[in-house]
Amino acid sequence: AALAPAVFAALGKRLADKPGLKDEVKAVVAFQITGPDAAWTVDCTAATPSVTEGAAAAADATLTLSDADLGRLAGGKATAKELFQHGALRVDGDIQVAHRLGFLKGLV
Repeated sequence: AALAPAVFAALGKRLADKPGLKDEVKAVVAFQITGPDAAWTVDCTAATPSVTEGAAAAADATLTLSDADLGRLAGGKATAKELFQHGALRVDGDIQVAHRLGFLKGLV
């Protein structure tokens, strides 16, 4: 089963519980998930951060990774840097956004 829905649901709850996390990210981050394909948008620029299913109209960065690697990232089994270095994470746009993905850790 796809991990992305659970990861992004948990992220939505985390941002609702700790809205200050948006200040660590300060970006609109689009996630393109593969195997199974899905798209999610995390907006940490608005007063109230949001997590929505679907592609962003305008994102500061688009991160492309597999559903399994998203699970590894959220589970703390891999870092964004490790995934990027092994070609498992593609970043289009502001590469700095990829350095601010700590908010995903420990979601699953």
